[in-house]
Amino acid sequence: MLKIFKIFISFFKSIDIYHHRVSKKIKIEKGYKLHYFKSFKAIGSKSIKNYFLGNFKNKIRRFKNNQFFLVLTYKKKLVSSGWIYSGEKWFISEIQKTIDINHCNVIFDFITESEERNKGNYLRILYLISKKFRNKTLMIYSQSNNYFSKKAIVKAGFVFKKRL
Repeated sequence: MLKIFKIFISFFKSIDIYHHRVSKKIKIEKGYKLHYFKSFKAIGSKSIKNYFLGNFKNKIRRFKNNQFFLVLTYKKKLVSSGWIYSGEKWFISEIQKTIDINHCNVIFDFITESEERNKGNYLRILYLISKKFRNKTLMIYSQSNNYFSKKAIVKAGFVFKKRL
């Protein structure tokens, strides 16, 4: 029943896709650091591992699907996180559609800790990801009506490509 509802709702949603092309300089204050984990076992920090032990146990299996965990920390505390994937195709669950990505690196599923919201951390993590993967093609998407997310995406140097 839930699956049918998601499919029905997806007909009323649209997604904006962005690619990273612009090299912008954004000042990142001292104490912020981007971490990149290719496996759950590679995560040494107990506070970062605790992210998975709460509501996100199901996300551990993403590592087996060639999806890697990105974490922004401030003074060793998890502030914001997201994921990156490289492959041929990508399924966008919000609109129930699979798209060709041709080995583009898709960054997705960002979460900023509730006490760290409205402090520019989403912009920081996007900027640091674009800096770390500057020699790769990055793609990010957002629901068309998510103005705050889209504003940070553009500020971080991503350029609108198309709407689905």
